[in-house]
Amino acid sequence: MLRCPERSFQESIQASQVEHHLAQIKRGPIMETILVATDGSEHGNKAVSVAGNLARMQGARILLLHTVPDVINLAIPSAYQERADAEHLRVGDILNTVGDAVIKDAEARLRKQGIKKFEIIMPSGDPAQVIVDCARTHDVDLVVMGSRGLSPFERLRLGSVSHKVSQHAPCNCLIVR
Repeated sequence: MLRCPERSFQESIQASQVEHHLAQIKRGPIMETILVATDGSEHGNKAVSVAGNLARMQGARILLLHTVPDVINLAIPSAYQERADAEHLRVGDILNTVGDAVIKDAEARLRKQGIKKFEIIMPSGDPAQVIVDCARTHDVDLVVMGSRGLSPFERLRLGSVSHKVSQHAPCNCLIVR
């Protein structure tokens, strides 16, 4: 004769999951380091806010990253370059100035959320590669970034930064819309 267990299989699974989550809570934060990449766009700003909320809940530190595009890889129309030369402007200086403004805005958002543990990183290079390298170097637990509203054709042709990062990052990625 078969005896019915005191708990159903589903109840056992649920109890096991609860015990697992309680054990994680007792061990401490699940995430210690969150990398948030922002470009100053609407989705990038949302990513900063989401990362701030997660960091506050987990007691995690944030690495705030903005990648300045390489001037070498930019296709600048010759008329613009001539004008910049005439005005003694350097494209790299302009990109760094914009990058500083993006970081200051993101920093203000984090401070407004009460986040005090963060570090600012502003390298130049290919954004996807920089994000993946930074995640590896700093042993990041989560990458948070905004999605880009590329059309299906552009996404197929170029690939989005968020897609490349999600494929190559050594940790979980949260893509914010």
